[in-house]
Amino acid sequence: GRLVSRQHLRFEFEFDMGRPDLSSLAVPMALDRPLDQVVGYPLHLGGDMLEVTCLSMGNPQCVIFVRNLESVDLSEIGPLMEHHPVFPDRANVEFARVASRDELEIRIWERGAGHTLSSGTGSCASAVAAVLNGLTNRAVTVRTEGGALLVVWRADDTVTLTATAEVIYQGRWLANLA
Repeated sequence: GRLVSRQHLRFEFEFDMGRPDLSSLAVPMALDRPLDQVVGYPLHLGGDMLEVTCLSMGNPQCVIFVRNLESVDLSEIGPLMEHHPVFPDRANVEFARVASRDELEIRIWERGAGHTLSSGTGSCASAVAAVLNGLTNRAVTVRTEGGALLVVWRADDTVTLTATAEVIYQGRWLANLA
């Protein structure tokens, strides 16, 4: 990443996250026929039908838009989605609520790790999915449980992620004590 701004002990870093790959083969997904884009795809989970938007940010991402994030039982639905037969390599799952054209709130279930407070690739995938569904602009603040990130899906198709780091503790390292 590159340092884009600094105010006292607050630093802003921008990361180039690469280009999203929108094809079902890239995710990968086990579908009857490959799709160039997986947007609002009807996925059956038990007796329910969920609309999912899937893509690869170098790892498999599945985004589900919901009206109410609090009503999502992440510990129950997360593993079911991660291990859904449509995802042969499993998937990272984001539940997203659109707050405005410029803001998303997400909760994350990370493949192999479970409930996660923040994820760069998950935040990027959520922003890209929101644009693909016509829900937000291409520059979006993504609020995770671990903090806010700015995601921009640029005109050249690359995605940038801007995160803030704040120094909260300073100390001195005494290397020559031995």
